[in-house]
Amino acid sequence: MKALLVVAHGSRREASNDEVRQLCARIQEKNGNEEFDVVRA
Repeated sequence: MKALLVVAHGSRREASNDEVRQLCARIQEKNGNEEFDVVRA
């Protein structure tokens, strides 16, 4: 199993945290579970 863990320092701004979560969602969509079985923020 391959996993991609995206780590960010976090922010007080919820919009900044949402950007990291959206990035993970886009990676997972484009990945189609071919490269990574799990993508998490």
